[in-house]
Amino acid sequence: MSADDDPAEAPPPVLVAEDLLATGSRGVVFGPVSLSVAPGEVVALVGAGATGRTSLLLALAGRFAVAGGRLSVAGDVAIARAGNLLELDEVWTVGEAIAQRALLSRRPPALVADLPSALPLHALTPLQRALLDVALAASEGRAVIVMDDVDRGLTPEDEAHVWAALVASGAAAVGVTTDAGSARAAGATIVSLTRAHA
Repeated sequence: MSADDDPAEAPPPVLVAEDLLATGSRGVVFGPVSLSVAPGEVVALVGAGATGRTSLLLALAGRFAVAGGRLSVAGDVAIARAGNLLELDEVWTVGEAIAQRALLSRRPPALVADLPSALPLHALTPLQRALLDVALAASEGRAVIVMDDVDRGLTPEDEAHVWAALVASGAAAVGVTTDAGSARAAGATIVSLTRAHA
Protein backbone atom coordinates (compact mmCIF):
# COMPACT_ATOMS: atom_id res chain seq x y z
CA MET A 1 0.00 0.00 0.00
CA SER A 2 1.43 3.37 -0.98
CA ALA A 3 1.54 6.43 1.26
CA ASP A 4 -1.25 7.86 -0.86
CA ASP A 5 -3.48 4.98 0.25
CA ASP A 6 -2.83 5.51 3.95
CA PRO A 7 -6.26 5.97 5.61
CA ALA A 8 -4.61 7.93 8.44
CA GLU A 9 -3.40 10.60 6.02
CA ALA A 10 -4.82 14.02 6.89
CA PRO A 11 -7.46 15.39 4.51
CA PRO A 12 -6.47 18.43 2.45
CA PRO A 13 -7.29 21.84 3.93
CA VAL A 14 -10.54 23.52 2.91
CA LEU A 15 -9.04 27.01 3.12
CA VAL A 16 -5.49 28.12 2.39
CA ALA A 17 -4.26 31.72 2.43
CA GLU A 18 -0.67 32.40 1.45
CA ASP A 19 0.77 35.87 2.10
CA LEU A 20 -2.68 37.42 1.64
CA LEU A 21 -2.36 41.20 1.54
CA ALA A 22 -4.79 44.08 1.13
CA THR A 23 -3.96 47.74 0.68
CA GLY A 24 -5.97 50.94 0.55
CA SER A 25 -5.47 54.65 0.16
CA ARG A 26 -3.85 54.81 3.61
CA GLY A 27 -1.54 51.86 3.13
CA VAL A 28 -1.74 48.27 4.28
CA VAL A 29 -5.17 47.11 5.44
CA PHE A 30 -3.98 43.67 6.53
CA GLY A 31 -1.24 41.22 5.86
CA PRO A 32 0.60 39.51 4.70
CA VAL A 33 -1.35 36.70 6.39
CA SER A 34 -0.88 32.98 5.85
CA LEU A 35 -3.09 30.27 7.32
CA SER A 36 -4.43 26.84 6.53
CA VAL A 37 -7.71 25.43 7.84
CA ALA A 38 -8.50 21.72 7.79
CA PRO A 39 -12.03 20.31 7.52
CA GLY A 40 -13.77 20.81 10.86
CA GLU A 41 -10.90 22.87 12.29
CA VAL A 42 -11.62 26.12 14.10
CA VAL A 43 -9.02 28.88 13.82
CA ALA A 44 -8.98 31.97 16.05
CA LEU A 45 -7.41 35.09 14.59
CA VAL A 46 -6.27 37.05 17.64
CA GLY A 47 -5.51 40.74 17.39
CA ALA A 48 -6.33 44.21 18.61
CA GLY A 49 -7.92 47.00 16.62
CA ALA A 50 -6.36 48.24 13.36
CA THR A 51 -5.24 44.75 12.36
CA GLY A 52 -7.68 44.62 9.46
CA ARG A 53 -9.62 41.75 11.02
CA THR A 54 -13.00 42.39 9.40
CA SER A 55 -11.45 43.05 6.00
CA LEU A 56 -9.43 39.84 6.30
CA LEU A 57 -12.51 37.78 7.11
CA LEU A 58 -14.36 39.30 4.16
CA ALA A 59 -11.37 38.52 1.95
CA LEU A 60 -11.43 34.89 3.13
CA ALA A 61 -15.11 34.85 2.13
CA GLY A 62 -14.27 36.27 -1.30
CA ARG A 63 -15.92 39.63 -0.55
CA PHE A 64 -12.92 41.92 -0.20
CA ALA A 65 -10.35 42.59 -2.92
CA VAL A 66 -6.75 41.71 -2.13
CA ALA A 67 -3.59 43.22 -3.55
CA GLY A 68 -1.40 40.14 -3.28
CA GLY A 69 -1.05 36.58 -2.13
CA ARG A 70 -3.12 33.53 -2.89
CA LEU A 71 -6.43 32.26 -1.52
CA SER A 72 -7.89 28.83 -2.13
CA VAL A 73 -11.23 27.70 -0.69
CA ALA A 74 -12.67 24.25 -1.35
CA GLY A 75 -16.32 25.26 -1.21
CA ASP A 76 -18.44 28.21 -0.18
CA VAL A 77 -18.09 30.44 2.88
CA ALA A 78 -20.90 31.46 5.25
CA ILE A 79 -20.54 34.73 7.15
CA ALA A 80 -21.83 34.61 10.73
CA ARG A 81 -20.73 38.16 11.53
CA ALA A 82 -18.54 40.77 9.84
CA GLY A 83 -18.30 44.01 11.78
CA ASN A 84 -21.47 46.04 11.24
CA LEU A 85 -21.88 44.64 7.74
CA LEU A 86 -24.53 42.05 6.97
CA GLU A 87 -26.28 42.70 10.28
CA LEU A 88 -29.80 41.41 10.73
CA ASP A 89 -32.52 43.98 11.28
CA GLU A 90 -32.90 44.43 15.04
CA VAL A 91 -36.68 44.70 14.75
CA TRP A 92 -36.90 41.20 13.28
CA THR A 93 -37.91 38.32 15.49
CA VAL A 94 -35.87 35.15 15.87
CA GLY A 95 -38.39 33.40 13.63
CA GLU A 96 -38.05 36.05 10.93
CA ALA A 97 -34.26 35.80 11.04
CA ILE A 98 -34.49 32.03 10.66
CA ALA A 99 -36.94 32.37 7.77
CA GLN A 100 -34.67 34.87 6.03
CA ARG A 101 -31.60 32.64 6.38
CA ALA A 102 -33.62 29.62 5.24
CA LEU A 103 -33.67 31.19 1.78
CA LEU A 104 -29.89 30.59 1.64
CA SER A 105 -29.75 27.44 3.73
CA ARG A 106 -29.22 23.84 2.84
CA ARG A 107 -30.94 22.75 6.03
CA PRO A 108 -33.30 24.50 8.47
CA PRO A 109 -31.49 26.63 11.08
CA ALA A 110 -31.63 25.18 14.56
CA LEU A 111 -33.27 27.19 17.31
CA VAL A 112 -30.66 28.31 19.81
CA ALA A 113 -31.26 27.48 23.47
CA ASP A 114 -35.00 27.21 22.76
CA LEU A 115 -35.31 30.88 21.83
CA PRO A 116 -38.97 31.76 21.22
CA SER A 117 -39.52 32.50 17.55
CA ALA A 118 -41.48 35.67 18.46
CA LEU A 119 -38.59 37.14 20.48
CA PRO A 120 -37.20 40.29 18.77
CA LEU A 121 -33.49 40.30 18.05
CA HIS A 122 -32.95 43.47 20.09
CA ALA A 123 -34.10 41.57 23.18
CA LEU A 124 -31.43 38.89 22.89
CA THR A 125 -28.46 38.85 25.22
CA PRO A 126 -25.03 39.17 23.55
CA LEU A 127 -24.50 35.43 24.06
CA GLN A 128 -27.89 34.49 22.59
CA ARG A 129 -27.24 36.73 19.59
CA ALA A 130 -23.78 35.26 18.99
CA LEU A 131 -25.11 31.71 19.21
CA LEU A 132 -27.95 32.59 16.83
CA ASP A 133 -25.41 34.04 14.38
CA VAL A 134 -23.44 30.78 14.50
CA ALA A 135 -26.56 28.64 14.08
CA LEU A 136 -27.78 30.67 11.11
CA ALA A 137 -24.39 30.49 9.38
CA ALA A 138 -24.02 26.78 10.11
CA SER A 139 -27.44 26.12 8.60
CA GLU A 140 -26.13 27.19 5.20
CA GLY A 141 -24.11 23.99 5.08
CA ARG A 142 -21.05 25.75 3.66
CA ALA A 143 -17.51 24.44 3.87
CA VAL A 144 -16.29 27.37 5.99
CA ILE A 145 -17.85 29.77 8.51
CA VAL A 146 -16.24 33.12 9.30
CA MET A 147 -17.18 35.19 12.34
CA ASP A 148 -15.89 38.62 13.34
CA ASP A 149 -15.79 39.87 16.93
CA VAL A 150 -16.57 36.54 18.57
CA ASP A 151 -15.97 38.20 21.93
CA ARG A 152 -18.30 41.17 21.31
CA GLY A 153 -19.97 42.04 24.64
CA LEU A 154 -19.19 38.64 26.16
CA THR A 155 -17.53 37.43 29.31
CA PRO A 156 -14.72 34.91 28.77
CA GLU A 157 -17.09 32.14 29.89
CA ASP A 158 -19.77 33.18 27.39
CA GLU A 159 -17.18 33.53 24.63
CA ALA A 160 -16.09 29.96 25.30
CA HIS A 161 -19.68 28.85 24.55
CA VAL A 162 -19.53 30.58 21.16
CA TRP A 163 -16.22 28.93 20.25
CA ALA A 164 -17.70 25.61 21.35
CA ALA A 165 -20.68 26.24 19.05
CA LEU A 166 -18.32 26.89 16.14
CA VAL A 167 -16.52 23.63 16.92
CA ALA A 168 -19.85 21.78 17.17
CA SER A 169 -20.98 23.13 13.79
CA GLY A 170 -18.70 20.61 12.11
CA ALA A 171 -17.61 23.18 9.53
CA ALA A 172 -14.17 24.66 9.23
CA ALA A 173 -14.41 28.03 10.93
CA VAL A 174 -12.34 31.18 11.29
CA GLY A 175 -13.22 33.62 14.07
CA VAL A 176 -11.71 36.82 15.38
CA THR A 177 -11.15 37.76 19.00
CA THR A 178 -8.96 40.07 21.06
CA ASP A 179 -7.94 37.38 23.56
CA ALA A 180 -6.84 33.82 22.84
CA GLY A 181 -7.86 32.28 26.17
CA SER A 182 -11.45 31.25 25.48
CA ALA A 183 -10.68 30.13 21.94
CA ARG A 184 -7.74 28.03 23.09
CA ALA A 185 -9.87 26.43 25.82
CA ALA A 186 -12.39 25.36 23.18
CA GLY A 187 -9.67 23.73 21.09
CA ALA A 188 -9.25 26.43 18.44
CA THR A 189 -5.96 26.88 16.62
CA ILE A 190 -4.50 30.32 17.43
CA VAL A 191 -3.12 32.68 14.75
CA SER A 192 -1.87 36.06 15.96
CA LEU A 193 -2.51 39.16 13.84
CA THR A 194 -0.23 42.16 13.94
CA ARG A 195 -1.20 45.78 13.47
CA ALA A 196 -1.16 46.84 9.83
CA HIS A 197 1.45 49.43 8.89
CA ALA A 198 1.37 51.88 6.01
